[in-house]
Amino acid sequence: MDIDALISEISRRVMEKAAALEVQERDPDKPKILILTEKHGEICHETLENQILAGKYQTECALLKGDDCKVEDYEAILVYTLSNAALGKLAAGIFDCSFTRILGEALLQGKKILAAREGIELFTYKDTAPKPYYNRLAENLKLLEESGMILTPHSQMTALLTGEMPEAGRRKPEEECPAGEETEKKISCQEEVLRKKVITERDMAALKERKISRILVDKKTILTDLAREYASRYGITVRRSACLEKKGE
Repeated sequence: MDIDALISEISRRVMEKAAALEVQERDPDKPKILILTEKHGEICHETLENQILAGKYQTECALLKGDDCKVEDYEAILVYTLSNAALGKLAAGIFDCSFTRILGEALLQGKKILAAREGIELFTYKDTAPKPYYNRLAENLKLLEESGMILTPHSQMTALLTGEMPEAGRRKPEEECPAGEETEKKISCQEEVLRKKVITERDMAALKERKISRILVDKKTILTDLAREYASRYGITVRRSACLEKKGE
């Protein structure tokens, strides 16, 4: 690393620390969220500077705090990198560094954990790795998902934490209600309304048990990857509607 790059890196870290301290000093009573990475990156900087999150949380960076991080102090953990090495260790219960220790303890304590899909190394080998080997490694990731970790694009993390998201960050719904059908009056006997911000595989399994084949959700509702796979596997149709948010409970 040349001197200019070194100075730039030091300046960036100082600015991150100053921003984190500034938020904490403004309102020490706000709940905390922890940004967890194996190395510094650009996406996590956006979270540190996110004004919507700053209005509700103290945001701290694990790399800046080092071994001072106590998992019990945080309401949620935001994971922005997950290497294959770390994934394998976590799946085996090996906590041999700050990153695996913090994430492992968060899983054991049942903390809310959001992991950005963009930072998961395994996904970069999807088109090149032999399928049996890829599927074997994917089992490690599925274990973490089934243990409570939610995989989500970085753009949806704010919505999952606060229920708010800028228009630019919203994904186009996969299945919008056809014109004239955004009303609960046309719900069939096998269709159920779910007013949840996040729908998981467990929610889908509960629906299947009750023989519900169609659900109506708000257009902003987020389905986890496992929930989407479950719905596709068992033929559960998901319809989205803009009217649910307006009607409320």
